Amino acid sequence: MLYFILAWTGLLIASFLVGTVTLQLCRGYTLDRLCDRVSLSVWLGLVVLSIALMAASLRFSLSAPVGAVVILGLSSLACLQKQTRAEIAAVWAWISWSRGLGYGAAAAAIAALMAQPVTWLDTGLYHAGLIRWLFEFGTVPGLALLNSQFGFISTWFAIAAPFNAPFPAGQAAAVMNGFVLLIAVLQLGLSLAQVMLRKARSSDWFSLVFLLIVCLAFTQTHFLSVILLSPSPDIPVILLTGTVAWLILLLHEQNSRAFAEVIQTPLSPDLLPLLLAIGATSIKLTALPLLAFSLGFYLLRKMSWGRWIAGGLILGLALLPFLTASTLTSGCPLFPSTFGCLDLPWTHSAESTVRIANQTHGWQTWFGQPPPGANRYLWLLGKWLQSSNSNKLIAPLLVAIPIYLLFAIGQARHYRPPSRAYAQIWLVLLAAVGTLFMMLKAPMFRFGMGYVLLVPCLLAMTCLQKQACAIGDIRQLSWFYKRSRWAIGLAVSAALLAMITVRSGPSHLLLPPPLPASELEVLQPVGEVAYQRPLNSRRICWSAELPCVREVSPRIGLRNTAAGLDAGFMYVR
Repeated sequence: MLYFILAWTGLLIASFLVGTVTLQLCRGYTLDRLCDRVSLSVWLGLVVLSIALMAASLRFSLSAPVGAVVILGLSSLACLQKQTRAEIAAVWAWISWSRGLGYGAAAAAIAALMAQPVTWLDTGLYHAGLIRWLFEFGTVPGLALLNSQFGFISTWFAIAAPFNAPFPAGQAAAVMNGFVLLIAVLQLGLSLAQVMLRKARSSDWFSLVFLLIVCLAFTQTHFLSVILLSPSPDIPVILLTGTVAWLILLLHEQNSRAFAEVIQTPLSPDLLPLLLAIGATSIKLTALPLLAFSLGFYLLRKMSWGRWIAGGLILGLALLPFLTASTLTSGCPLFPSTFGCLDLPWTHSAESTVRIANQTHGWQTWFGQPPPGANRYLWLLGKWLQSSNSNKLIAPLLVAIPIYLLFAIGQARHYRPPSRAYAQIWLVLLAAVGTLFMMLKAPMFRFGMGYVLLVPCLLAMTCLQKQACAIGDIRQLSWFYKRSRWAIGLAVSAALLAMITVRSGPSHLLLPPPLPASELEVLQPVGEVAYQRPLNSRRICWSAELPCVREVSPRIGLRNTAAGLDAGFMYVR
């Protein structure tokens, strides 16, 4: 638990520094509130660091020293910029004892929550194994031949690898999901403070509602809490979807002259949603609708050739490490899609790739064949609704999207300036495109949660904002907040300390428990490699020593027997 707090604190500082430079390059200094710039800098820095570590994995193993060099090196370079140092000084002056106490309480509570056993099946199937390959060898060509799910490469596993390297038994498996939950809770606190101080804007109300729903869902529902306690990339994609939506609202609220001037240039704050969306897509391909939406927002908000050139260059360069790693691992840049696959010695056949894709997002084949005479699509829809309670929640939200879109268009003429209404229209379109993508590919709530929640959060934002204007004693809330922060902090700290004692116990004070251990058998060497195979019923390796495989094919061998596992794998002709 203490390891998590130390790791998160260091990564929070590094993310802020690296993100601040990124923000300055995109003229984000024109955003008028410090709290918004701080929140945005942390998310941007996290995205940049994860992409940088993925790039490093193409040449090096992501051991703890390599991770430290990348993170500390980028942080040190960030401090060389004068504007970054000025922002650091502003944040240092803004930090108070009460805010520090609030951070410590939040970090301790989340560390206590994350200090529980990891049980998510996907972690045993490929999350933990892929992270271990990264911190022992880096990106390995042909790795997807050993386990097709190793082809689901992610920058989320790259940034997790250095923090997991000192603990090969998997005690730190959930370190990154705990970190983004901490960011979400801190941002939720900043939004709540703006509400209590009577300074809330539409973006604050949206952030408050979205993050409150998401944090409660992550911690209070069994299914999502199991996913949270893992390295699953679903968690950061959900949060980044909400962050991009919050940022769109924030950009439409800016009315300073400086902002109006920089928004005309290609390197403007309009780039920021695109950068976050690139980071989300590098984490998991379920964020492709977010990427397309953010690119469209950047290109269409101010039409110019400069934006088309800048957008194309940034998109290509920022996605290059992910696409390269995916191609090296599986032969396909967007695996398990066959789009862009290369004819490499380790590339799966097209039929094999399609079969793998159908296992993950070919949901039309999951329920078998409809009875004779039944409408296939209606039958599939009924089966889908019956398969999960969360699907019954998605159905009414699908109906709400076109209704709210018509409402937002109708209300546009009442907004001053009208651009604030345009922001809501953009977000309803994002919800529509993202939800449609989810329904076509894999209609599971965890894949489309960020998209599905957008319209309910926009509706709640509108209602709460109107109600807040009518509540007379919100002044007392502001007065209470200003004079009782210490009391609130002490009370929260006491409650969280009790929570830590109950949840973690003294045995997990330093680290969470290790991942489940798998009983292994050593197979006869195949192509000069002695593989291990798990003996449990589901053939799950968890964090077993490498190479651990569920099945081994005699058609697979080393690319270079002298170089060993580091050189990768290929089909033996």
